Amino acid sequence: MLKTLCGDSAMTHLMLCTTMWDRVPEDEGHERFDMLCDTGAWKEMISMGASTGMISNLSSNATDEAGKNLSELIKHAQPIEVAIQDEIVNQGKTMAETGAGKVLSKHLRQTQAEAEHKLHELHETLRKVEEAKSKPKSRRWWPGTRVVREVQGRDPRLQQQRVQVDQKAGQLRKKLHKKQKAAGLREQGVIRAQELAAEESKPQDIMAREQEARAERLQRERHLEHLNTVLTQFPTSAAKIIAAILSSREPLPVQTLAELLNLSPQHLRAALYGLRAVLFIPEDDKKEPLCFIDQSSVDYITSATLPIQISTSYGHTVLAHACLLQFTNGLHFNVSRSTSSYNGNSGEKPTKHDQIPHSLLYACISWAYHLCDASESSTRNAFIDSFLRSKLLFWLEVLGTFGEARLASELLKVVAQ
Repeated sequence: MLKTLCGDSAMTHLMLCTTMWDRVPEDEGHERFDMLCDTGAWKEMISMGASTGMISNLSSNATDEAGKNLSELIKHAQPIEVAIQDEIVNQGKTMAETGAGKVLSKHLRQTQAEAEHKLHELHETLRKVEEAKSKPKSRRWWPGTRVVREVQGRDPRLQQQRVQVDQKAGQLRKKLHKKQKAAGLREQGVIRAQELAAEESKPQDIMAREQEARAERLQRERHLEHLNTVLTQFPTSAAKIIAAILSSREPLPVQTLAELLNLSPQHLRAALYGLRAVLFIPEDDKKEPLCFIDQSSVDYITSATLPIQISTSYGHTVLAHACLLQFTNGLHFNVSRSTSSYNGNSGEKPTKHDQIPHSLLYACISWAYHLCDASESSTRNAFIDSFLRSKLLFWLEVLGTFGEARLASELLKVVAQ
């Protein structure tokens, strides 16, 4: 590798040194040094002009003859190009194409081949061990077995004892078989009893499940009848609440929906009681949202079987009016209670929830979508005229306070389109 790395022309500039002479006996050290110089790669490099030296101690090599020779060699040496430098820079070869790279690749291939050979031998040994484990163990034949049989055949007493032993063994086998049969019958009886008990209890389980399903169905039917009654007696208020929940952009808590519809939470809960057939009504007014029980409830609400028709466009109209009401009553100068007009939005978060309620924030974020899907064009025109004339800057202040100022351009584009 060293010869290939440096090249033939650099051998006269190469000095091969040995160290650690103070670690071995002098005779053994000279023997090793002569072996290196007379055989192998050193011999070839020495014949091409490389010099040799002995350094007894690296910490004091300046006092050694080899150290002095090495210093002189370095001092008077002329700059040369080594082989790998010429191949890579001048000839444009890659590292793998150079002589040193080829030597290294050859060594790596040999090492890989040896490793693969050892791995193959290990796999072969493992296969033989597995085959030996899988083979059934054969009974060893004992040479004395034939002698014992011959003696038993010659001696009548031994033969008679053998017959008696065989008879007792047969009797024991019969008793064991009977006991096993009885145990098997008992086990079968237990299993059969368990199966019968399961068969007897199965109709009871089915009946219990059917009764539960029937009770749930009857309760649902009673709730739906009550819902129809509510929609018949109070068509406007009930339809307004259901349509608002159906068309809201996000599930709303009781207090937020009450503020949007200009109701108190108590009045809204009283109205929602008649809608419990299709709505989940949480106990907390502020945290948990109102929502429909399942998709079938939504389908029933929008079906033609109800006394009045409820559509999402009507819900958007209701919520558009609610947003306009929130803007009229809630948007005003310094709505964020800012201490100074020079403060940025990041430092002016509302300190109290009631300063900017959730209903006003919902109106500021969702008004454009409800306005565009509303069924009444007059509502849209009145909303835009009132909003742009007197509430635009206050609306931007609310969005900026909650870090949602980026929505302003998007919402205006929705209205413009």
